[in-house]
Amino acid sequence: MNRCFIANSLWQVANFGRARAFRKSLQIPGEAQRRVLLRILRRNRKASFGRRYGFDDIDSVERFQERVPIVSYDDLASVLDRIRRGEPGVLTEDPVVRLVPSSGSTAACKLIPYTRGFQAEMNNAIGPWICDLFGADPDLKRGPAYWSISPALDAPHPDSVIPIGFETDSAYLGGILRRLVDAVVAAPSCLRYARDPDLFAYLTLLHLLAERELRIVSVWHPSFFLLLLDAFAKWRGRLVKDIAHGTVDPPGEMDPRLPSAVTGGFRPDPARASEVAHLDPDFPGDLWPSLGLLSCWAHGPAESAAKDLAARFPQARLQPKGLMATEGVVTVPFEAMSPVAVTSHFYEFIEPSGRVRTVDSLDAGMRCEIVLTTGAGLYRYRLGDLVEVNGFSGKTPSLRFIGRGDRVSDLRGEKLSEGHVADALRLSLRETGVAARFAMLAPEPEGATAGYILYLQTDDPPAPELGTVLDRRLSENPHYGYCRRLGQLEAVKIFSVRGDAHALYIERFRRHGTRLGDIKPSALSVERGWKRIFSGAKGPASCSR
Repeated sequence: MNRCFIANSLWQVANFGRARAFRKSLQIPGEAQRRVLLRILRRNRKASFGRRYGFDDIDSVERFQERVPIVSYDDLASVLDRIRRGEPGVLTEDPVVRLVPSSGSTAACKLIPYTRGFQAEMNNAIGPWICDLFGADPDLKRGPAYWSISPALDAPHPDSVIPIGFETDSAYLGGILRRLVDAVVAAPSCLRYARDPDLFAYLTLLHLLAERELRIVSVWHPSFFLLLLDAFAKWRGRLVKDIAHGTVDPPGEMDPRLPSAVTGGFRPDPARASEVAHLDPDFPGDLWPSLGLLSCWAHGPAESAAKDLAARFPQARLQPKGLMATEGVVTVPFEAMSPVAVTSHFYEFIEPSGRVRTVDSLDAGMRCEIVLTTGAGLYRYRLGDLVEVNGFSGKTPSLRFIGRGDRVSDLRGEKLSEGHVADALRLSLRETGVAARFAMLAPEPEGATAGYILYLQTDDPPAPELGTVLDRRLSENPHYGYCRRLGQLEAVKIFSVRGDAHALYIERFRRHGTRLGDIKPSALSVERGWKRIFSGAKGPASCSR
């Protein structure tokens, strides 16, 4: 019995209790959520925040909602600064053991508190997923897994009394679970210290190619793994040599921060090197014949890249990843759905009308923005993610990520939102028969006039009427339509990207210190200047009105 099978089986067994509790709670989401909320309030009633809002005598969801306001990160910035300086008992009675850097695609670096109570909440979500995964396909336990590694970030506050960030991603799990995960990873977490993108990609590929029995690939955006596959074609000769001789000879210079476990080489494997040398790069599925699962974002703007990745690995099942952020977990893949993680945090949902709902009052097809209450001290925290109810697991809603609910572009009063743009773009591409590998709308003010550019990557030339169709659907927003009629906004333009649009998109945010897991796919960017980023492109060419 191999090492991976033993470690993965122990990981599964360690989470049987969490999986049973989760499955039972899916039938009683309202009661499960009430218990979670009261547990969080009881644990933190003596903290400064708990005393201020009277956690001691809150005995219902309704009373909690009456007393505690909905907040954003900006509302908590001064409070979190007190925690950073070492003040205890501010938001939670549990000590804050870490401050975890996070950033949305448009925000500066945020510091999110991490406590032991929060760690338990995360395990309450990840555990059921792992049990469901290995229970449905036991073969996945027989080999290593690649869990996407987040590159290390420079601490934004080097004077912080509280440690900032984790040394490894598996540290989120803590204790024995962390050791079990570390025992089955195909690429060591210390690779995160390779700051140069080429060095990071090369070392990651080297470790993955050395593991012929790779069973699971779990990444955030599917384009990240597609980039690794493209790099394989570029460096195959060098990689084959390193695998054969057990050496580590990347292009460029080695990062001195990397430990000897990465730079010192590993067991030579001439047989594997020969196999890799003779495989066709156009059929990467042959690199890992036992690969059984691809876990990644697969909805909204990530859909086309996910389909591309799945097509390259026909032997593997593509599983849409649950919605998870540094602030907390929202959904977990479970029995072919993505139900709300009702045994982890307390969730509320804001409708477009502003009405706030609880998890047991959501209806199919409803769209809303997520509000979190967690054991780390985020109470009624507006996460900013927009979701849609796409079904139910038992009586618990399953959610699909739509986009950022707080992303609104407003050049001339048009107020374009992420959700509306995502729908308009999806329907316009379908109507014109355009298969997009990448599609993102972004504002581009030019002098007295302004407008929007659709940055598009396709295998074939796009239909000439795409801009017109998209403009018409965007005009269903009355503010946008009014600006167009007044001439305040020009018609949508198309910018056909020749390079790898996903890679350029990701690299822009990585250069600004955004963690890979925080770079979410987007149908609408509120940033400007993308023409400079998408170098090697042709356009923009105006489309007819």
